[in-house]
Amino acid sequence: MVRLSPIVGARLLILLAVVALAVAVWSVSAWQRSEAERTFLQSESAELMFAGMLDQQAGARGFALTGQERFLAPYHEGRRFYTTALDQAHEASRANPGLRRSIEALDGIAGRWQRLAVVQIEQIRRDGRRSVTSGQIEARKRVLDRFRAANNRLRAQLAVTRDQQLSRAATVSAGVVLLLSVLFTLVGHMLVQRAARVRRRQQEAAARERAEQAEFAEGMLVARDEHEAGSLVQRHLERVIPGCDVTVITNGLPDSRLRAMTQARPDSPQLGSADAMPAACMAIRLSRPHDDGPAATPLLPCELCGAQEAQAFCVPAVVGSDVLGSVLVQGARPLDATERARVRESVAQSAPVLTNLRTVYRAELRATTDQLTGLPNKRAVQDQLHRMAAQAGRSKSSLAAILIDLDHFKEINDGYGHPAGDGVLAAVGAALLATVRASDFAGRYGGEEFVLLLPDTGLDGALVLAEKVRREIELLDVPQIEGTLTASFGVAVLPDHASQGESLLREADRALYAAKDRGRNRVHAAPAAALRHDVETQPAVETAPPRPPAAI
Repeated sequence: MVRLSPIVGARLLILLAVVALAVAVWSVSAWQRSEAERTFLQSESAELMFAGMLDQQAGARGFALTGQERFLAPYHEGRRFYTTALDQAHEASRANPGLRRSIEALDGIAGRWQRLAVVQIEQIRRDGRRSVTSGQIEARKRVLDRFRAANNRLRAQLAVTRDQQLSRAATVSAGVVLLLSVLFTLVGHMLVQRAARVRRRQQEAAARERAEQAEFAEGMLVARDEHEAGSLVQRHLERVIPGCDVTVITNGLPDSRLRAMTQARPDSPQLGSADAMPAACMAIRLSRPHDDGPAATPLLPCELCGAQEAQAFCVPAVVGSDVLGSVLVQGARPLDATERARVRESVAQSAPVLTNLRTVYRAELRATTDQLTGLPNKRAVQDQLHRMAAQAGRSKSSLAAILIDLDHFKEINDGYGHPAGDGVLAAVGAALLATVRASDFAGRYGGEEFVLLLPDTGLDGALVLAEKVRREIELLDVPQIEGTLTASFGVAVLPDHASQGESLLREADRALYAAKDRGRNRVHAAPAAALRHDVETQPAVETAPPRPPAAI
């Protein structure tokens, strides 16, 4: 259904009212003109019929006085004239039965006169003009007088009919004026009411929009992180623009690739891939809104949304000269001007908040990340330990802690220099990340010590993983370092060896020192609290004595 704007609707209603007025005036005028012409024809026909009869009377009288045929010319001409006027009278009175009966009665009298005239003319031709008696002439005169009286009555009837038509025309004109006045009043009332409804709807829509934007702004102010803020942007736009899919795209975290901060459409496979560089998004590349899709034919199509079937409208999130990402709105139809304005306003409102949250995230990331290995530092380890221990206590599940210490690391720094030692630490950090599960936590505890926290893992599973990591460290090949890298491992499990996170690490640390005391390069488990005796795991491979200073 096509919805007209208030201005167009008002103009259309006014146009219809003017057209209705013109049609009504034209119809009334045409009807009045038709009635006037009919009345004129009726009156004219009555006069012409009477004139035709007078011509016939004059011709017949002249022939009766002279007996000469040339005096019958007015008679014949009047006869034809009368017949034409009679036909015109019948035609003009078809819609009026009363007039039609009066004309027929008048024609009956004229027919009687004509029959008398024909008899007298034939008698004169046969017997001479003196054969016509005065009685015959008087009879014809009486018939003509009757015709004159009937014709006068017809004219009087036509005058009454004309007066009635004029009165009816005045009534119709007044009715039309009244009807048009009511029509214009109704149209004006409709326009006023419609304008009031439009203003009311606009005010309600504006109030609703302000409330939605205020709620959105309030939510953005209390967002805990960038991902929650992105989800707020997505839910807000999908609520105010029904039928659309919104994807919030971030640029630069944790690397330089584009990633979907919110759930992306299934037909957006490039987001998060190695090919999704910032230049792939035309909105980010141009730093301005970009349209793409079947209904748009941009000179530079977007690699992310240009090949999709949905109509796309993408707005970059820009703060100063930095482009944080973009907000991609997709749907089956192009957005109208109001919806585009809502998207631009919401993105502009959210961009500073996203910038602040990203700044806070980076600061927290730097504060909790070891710059050398990229692993969480001791502070982050302690925070994560408290959270995971509390979660294990609530769910009554196990939590394993593996404490790792590189063997003879000081000799590496003294023999090869601190840059080589930094390379060893970085290589060990990468090996840990490549070995543990996605649900596990790996961090640098300080110096050459590392920590692994394994949720829902018992002692047997922790010993298996520790042994696997020990072998991976032995296989590391670090440039400038000769010999084999080794490490000692201490394993403790909550609640078998401790009841809290801090005591869990203490038990793992005691097991670690036990492993070092027993020759290093081995995995050692903390004794169960109930048993109070050592439980030692044997190394998978017995290693040769280290070669100073390269052996570790």
